[in-house]
Amino acid sequence: MAVTNTLLLDRVPEAARVARRNLDDWLSDQRCESRDDALLVVSELVTNAVVHGRGDLMVVMVYTDDRLRLEVHDGDSNPPVQREFRSAEPGGYGLNIVDQLCEEWGWASTDGGKLVWCHLFC
Repeated sequence: MAVTNTLLLDRVPEAARVARRNLDDWLSDQRCESRDDALLVVSELVTNAVVHGRGDLMVVMVYTDDRLRLEVHDGDSNPPVQREFRSAEPGGYGLNIVDQLCEEWGWASTDGGKLVWCHLFC
């Protein structure tokens, strides 16, 4: 059986902290051994949406048996960009972190923008 939690956020710098706190509280009722990874991943995805997205944000968390799906929706239809580690610019490597910690991740266009999703084993 799937358990779902949805969080609506303003696109403000504090959004990542709010998303982490909400996910941490919500996961306290689930059995997820990847809790720390999930908190880092949601922080990176929400930060990307704040910095590069448009409009308000929505975080959808779905827990089923041994898997956690995280989705971050925003109003910008441009695809996320995963930078190469050898870039000389500081920062901007959030999707590399997501790629390393998650079983899989991707993105999809929506009517109002896009969603970036990932799956973690719990």
